[in-house]
Amino acid sequence: MKPVLVWFNNDLRLTNHPALAAVADLEAPMIGCYILDDGSKNSWKPGAPARWWLLKSLLTLDQQFREEGSLLVFRRGSILATLKDIANETNARSIFWSKRYDFFDQGDDFLQTSLKESGIHAQVFENGLLYEPGKILSQSGQPFKRFTPFYRACIKNRSLIRTDAPKVSLKFSAVSIRTESPLEWNFFRETNSLDQSLGNYWKPGEFNALEEFHIFCRDHANNYIKSREEPGLNATSKLSPHINFGEISVVDIWTQIQGFNGRQDNDDLEAYLRQLFWREFSYHLLYYWNSLPYAPLNASFENFPWIINDDYLAAWKNGETGYPFVDAGMRQLRSIGWMHNRARMVTASFLVKQLLVPWQEGQAWFWESLVDANIANNAASWQWVAGCGVDAAPYFRIFNPVLQGKRFDSNGAYIRAWVPELRELPEQWIHQPWCAPDALMRSAGIRLGHNYPNPIIDLDDGRRQALAAWEKLKKSNSKKLVKRAKGPKI
Repeated sequence: MKPVLVWFNNDLRLTNHPALAAVADLEAPMIGCYILDDGSKNSWKPGAPARWWLLKSLLTLDQQFREEGSLLVFRRGSILATLKDIANETNARSIFWSKRYDFFDQGDDFLQTSLKESGIHAQVFENGLLYEPGKILSQSGQPFKRFTPFYRACIKNRSLIRTDAPKVSLKFSAVSIRTESPLEWNFFRETNSLDQSLGNYWKPGEFNALEEFHIFCRDHANNYIKSREEPGLNATSKLSPHINFGEISVVDIWTQIQGFNGRQDNDDLEAYLRQLFWREFSYHLLYYWNSLPYAPLNASFENFPWIINDDYLAAWKNGETGYPFVDAGMRQLRSIGWMHNRARMVTASFLVKQLLVPWQEGQAWFWESLVDANIANNAASWQWVAGCGVDAAPYFRIFNPVLQGKRFDSNGAYIRAWVPELRELPEQWIHQPWCAPDALMRSAGIRLGHNYPNPIIDLDDGRRQALAAWEKLKKSNSKKLVKRAKGPKI
């Protein structure tokens, strides 16, 4: 029987994988490949941390293949041309892969049609989401613009969630064709410097994803609502990068959480599942509004008076704003390529609503810095914080980083972990060291403006500036509406 070629992209696992299950059903030998199209015009090249993760995950998957007497074929080049080459070299007349949901130069439909014209059967499988974009619509058949109604519709239509196949018995084909080493690709070369910082914290790969999920279910799931808000605790699942690279199936997560401890009315578990549905909602938005990463979905924000201040932006990126909770989050990001969700919201709000820096600048930095960088999630979340998305936090809702720190890091554990200059300060002062007595600061070895910065902006001034900008925008939009109303009839 001729082999089936499986093209891996955002689905780097062997279990609960629809394309692999289809190969097993055919009882055909399977050849796996990964293609790097580094000549692509796709502008969303992953940042170094995400590329580090991708490399480690690919090497782990290749090792799984080798343990089965095969190997993962690595090639660089045009997706279409390379798929044809590998198919011809292996005599494969069928190519299977998982549907892609991001921006690509050659879409799945184009690839299928082109391969068919070459006499190759191509099949694309739903994978990576609980619901295919377009399946969850309002009663009027329109896409949802608010998360809560979308979430309720998803739960109401849970029967639409597919059931992934469990681990299947695959026939791995012994491959004797040319393969390349991703370790030699320039695309990954600069990630070598991240081995120590990221490798000491993260363990990419399917086995580790399943292990992390097991630990979360065992130790944290039943206290998720409370513990998830405290960044000083290690109490979230940290599955986002594993999910992002398809090392674990979201359907598998959904299924296991649903039946966890046999409880169907667990508020903690429901709160965790809502995070999966926010990811679904983000892809839903990207599907209907592909300008999501570039332009505000709320068109009234197109002329918002943002200010690009290079000094502010650099201080924010480096965790040198003088606000400990913000700096802790930004330094955690620089150190391990990840940031706790509460810190993500606070640091993002500080950038766009205290410093008035455009949300696109923050989005770009997160994209460059995160191991779990995801186009849909990143853009939707930044628009939510900036108040310019379709279901966004109102612009006048401005997180106060001092109050947020006191509320969610009351003992200062998070700040002490990532801002060691302030480690000796007691809880009373660690969130606002500029208010601490001089004698205490000296005894703690802290000199503001020397070994820890003064606040780069007064919070009250920043808030007033942000609200003034918002009022200016509202008046500007109001004038436009008046002009339209008084315009000539056509």
